[in-house]
Amino acid sequence: MVSIAVVDDDAAVRELLGDVLTEEGYTPHLFDGTDGTHHGIRAVSPVAVILDLHLGEPDAGWALLDDIGTDPALEHTAVVICSGDDTGLDEHGAALEGRAHAVLPKPFDLDDLAALLQRLIQEAAPDRGRLHLLSSV
Repeated sequence: MVSIAVVDDDAAVRELLGDVLTEEGYTPHLFDGTDGTHHGIRAVSPVAVILDLHLGEPDAGWALLDDIGTDPALEHTAVVICSGDDTGLDEHGAALEGRAHAVLPKPFDLDDLAALLQRLIQEAAPDRGRLHLLSSV
């Protein structure tokens, strides 16, 4: 089964996404964004990470995004940013270019997430590196 990591400080969102991913046939690995999350993601080596940028600390999501992006073991891992901060996404859109594969503003349709993940997984081949794709579904 294909592993996907979910990083969100909201337990209800993590559980919901975990249930949806399981129903879609993925193996979800749920993280709350606290210390050890990067190590945990590295250990499960997911095909994709669904990352909320607003974790407990204001910059925690950005720091984790940087950690994933600079970790050679995760260089082929697709990153989907899911955030309810539309203003922040607009202001930092350029900063996300090349660091995230897709942006899906909250709230989002779960079918859109499933379709996006399917597309990213099909497009992400190890020899292609980062997709440098920034889009909204």
